[in-house]
Formats: sequence, C-alpha cells, structure tokens
Amino acid sequence: MISRDDGEERIDLKNLERLTVLPIRITEPWCKFSRFTLPIPPERLWILTNLVHAIGDVLSGTNVSKVKISINLDDLSMALALYDENGRRIYFDFIGSTFPEKLLEEVGFNKEEVVTIRNKWKVISEKLKSQQLLLVLQPLLPVDISTVREIVRMIKDRFKNFTIILKEPIKMPEKFLDSGRGQIRADLALNWLKSIKNSRGFLLGITDHDLYIPNYNFVFNVQDKYTFSKVSIFSLRRLRQSFYNLPENRQLFLERVRKQVYHIIGHFLGLSDCPNKFCVMSYSNSILELDAKSTEFCPRCEGLLKPGRLILHQNTNQNHG
Repeated sequence: MISRDDGEERIDLKNLERLTVLPIRITEPWCKFSRFTLPIPPERLWILTNLVHAIGDVLSGTNVSKVKISINLDDLSMALALYDENGRRIYFDFIGSTFPEKLLEEVGFNKEEVVTIRNKWKVISEKLKSQQLLLVLQPLLPVDISTVREIVRMIKDRFKNFTIILKEPIKMPEKFLDSGRGQIRADLALNWLKSIKNSRGFLLGITDHDLYIPNYNFVFNVQDKYTFSKVSIFSLRRLRQSFYNLPENRQLFLERVRKQVYHIIGHFLGLSDCPNKFCVMSYSNSILELDAKSTEFCPRCEGLLKPGRLILHQNTNQNHG
C-alpha cells in the first residue's frame, strides 16, 4: 500500500478503496508507522468518516449534480447539501454538538431556512438527549444469573439513557429444543419472545442454550429485524472457552459477552452490520472473528448514534449475528 519513490513514501491510490477505517482508539498507536505519518489526526477522523458515509448513503439512486460541503474541524461539525441539475436541494445533513448555523449558510441555506431548521433541530435534539429507552432483560433457563447481572452493568457503562428491567428467569417451551442437535431453534424462540413481550421498548433474551436456525450450524444471536429491531435472543454457550475444550477464562468470556450485547443494542438503535472488522457492529461468523474485533463502535457507527441526527432505515428482514 505504501511504496518508496526517490527516498519518499507515497500511497498507492489503487489500493485505497480496500482500506478499512479503524476505530479511533486503534488508530492512535498507528499514527506513525515507519516514516509514514497519518495526515489526519485521529480525533478528526470521526467527522470525516461520517461525511463519507453520508455522501455514500444518498448518492446512489439520486440525480445529484452538485455537492456542497462545509466542515469545521476545530469543533468537529459539518454540513452537507446535494443539489440536482436544476439547482433543487434534494438532500441535506449536518452534525454538530451545537447548531452549525454558519456551515448551513455556506452550503446554500438562506437565513429563514436556517431559523426553521434550527427550531426543529432544537426540539429533536432535546428530546433525544432526555429520552429514556426501556430495555427488558429476560433470562431464559438454563442461564448464569451472575453473568446477566454483569450484562446490566455493561449496558449502564455504555448507554446512559437506558432504563433496564431485569425479569425473573423463565423456561422456554421444550418444543424449541432439537434433541438430536442439542440446540434451540432460535427463530421459533424469538417468535415466542415476541408473543410474550408485554411492554414497550426492547426485549433481550439471554440463555446458556446453544442456538441455531435452519441452514446454519449455529448463531450467536438472532433478532426480529436487521435494524431498529425490538426483540433479540442470544446465547452465552459458545462464548465460553470450555465449549472449545479450553480452560475457562472469565475475563475473555465477559469481553465476548460485552461485544455481543453492544452489537445487539446497536441493531436496536438502528445500526446495520459494519464492514469495519474492528468495529463492534462487524458481523461475527465465528469465535475468532468475534475475538478479532473491539468492544468499540467505529467512528462511522458512533456518529450514527449521536443525538440530533436522525438516520432512517426501512429494512425489516430478520437478522442474526
């Protein structure tokens, strides 16, 4: 990827499209590699990756003729507006801890439009910041209750606006168990969970049973929709070293649990699987892939979770992983 020409290092542009944006915490040790220095400070990587993501999201299927972008790298804010060939604005987006009035004007909004947007943004932003989300944790026997309590702490550590209700453990119907495989049919268990869900908010079932769905040997978890799901079930079985005939490692086990829980909550909040293999939203097809990724959301996914920015998804397919 990096080659040397007359004593100087340069980037091979042909390979740039294959690069993966790394989470900020992972880029920090890599800011200097040999004589190559990253041209972008890690703290500014977040806003730029979100800009690229926003453009990529809307360019496909739209008749875009002009793109206007304004960025303030000092306070990590940006405004983006796309126009068709007739000069009609067909999309706009902005990110900022405070309302980026000047940036919106720079991408083509007049004073009256900026005031209208600011008033709407203020209402939405305040609502999102104060909104408490309800998450019901349903232990499904057999299950290690001490691990479930650890999960409560993990969620509170990362997601401050969640109200968590821990229910009493219950048994799943025996008909979900495939005795020949020794596994629970996860899609049937998921539909059952949906049928007993009696509260608003999200429902997460946790079990020590191994899970599978048709055409798959196993799944770590399954949820009712790909994004903005409401119900999910996940298994602790394959997160333990003992499943692989290895000595137990509690710290490693809890790290795997944290990754799975954050991944599922990401789907609850509207995130899809991430192509960044270091991101916690990356799809894990094996325990090795799960171990390879971090417990952090990459800059792109972190940006989508920020209050004051609404991202709409319409995919309603059942999802696992």
